[in-house]
Amino acid sequence: MIPTKGISGNTLFCKRASTSLNCFRYENTVAQRRKQSTRRFESFRTVAKSESKPKGAEPGVANSAEKAAWYAVEAFGKLASGSKRTENSAERTGLEVTKMTREQVLDEIRKDYEVNNYFVSGQGEMTAYEPDCEFSDPFVSFKGVERFKENVSNLGSYLKDVKLDILEWKETETEVDVRWRFSCIVDLPWRPRLAAAGGTTHVLSPETGRVVRHVERWDVEVGRVLRSLLVPANRIPTSRWEVFMMSLSDGDLRGVWLAVSGFFVAPTAAVLLANSAVSLASGEDRLPAPVSLGCWLLLLAACVAELQKLTGVGKGNGGRGGGDGL
Repeated sequence: MIPTKGISGNTLFCKRASTSLNCFRYENTVAQRRKQSTRRFESFRTVAKSESKPKGAEPGVANSAEKAAWYAVEAFGKLASGSKRTENSAERTGLEVTKMTREQVLDEIRKDYEVNNYFVSGQGEMTAYEPDCEFSDPFVSFKGVERFKENVSNLGSYLKDVKLDILEWKETETEVDVRWRFSCIVDLPWRPRLAAAGGTTHVLSPETGRVVRHVERWDVEVGRVLRSLLVPANRIPTSRWEVFMMSLSDGDLRGVWLAVSGFFVAPTAAVLLANSAVSLASGEDRLPAPVSLGCWLLLLAACVAELQKLTGVGKGNGGRGGGDGL
């Protein structure tokens, strides 16, 4: 027992109260430090998640695979067109050193949109642009009007039924911002539809008044636009290619087989007939038994599929099983 002689009751109560208050303050300080530590950890985890998020998931931004696909398309366009465009650079030499008024620049930009469909077809002189203007879009960035026109015209030769609508036109001292929407049919065997909406910012030079930067943005995911190139524009396919691509995009294996079955009838029949002729002449079967059996099964399946298309049995699968073009 602790002696309390010489200590009043009030003094003892005050000391005990002071001790309890100090303990409460200590526990409160520990709790606050724990909260701060938890907040710092949550902040660090949030930053780590945001940094690890793939950039290609953002709308209008192309990832590495999509950029690689774009470069492949650009190379294909150059290969297909050869060296058609060599004469336009000489036609612009008289326009490259003169300064244009603001009204002339705006008129030429609007003409490129409304008359020439320039960024779809590559047509027009594009006199409102500096020769070394920088062009950028979700796929690539480069400099040079001639390269832009060459790329666009190479791909534009495969675009049919082009529709371009100007949704908004804004002008400032240094920029012209245009929002647009376009659609077209790509001249591939399955005739897919290419459609997108977005905008283009034309940055004007304070010295010459012409466009020095052409920044194109898309309001849709780049991957979604690229995937649409696998789907035919026609809802009811009329050719084998359209049936094949539509079925492939839907994961319809039956439709895929109905589209390609006709290509196996003649080759397999020829192989089996040749093997039969050799067997009759030599008395030996030249094809191994598993290969011969596979050819017979393939021929049978192809003939059944062709018979289904002729009788209309295969047309019940969303129109993919038949069609006049099959």
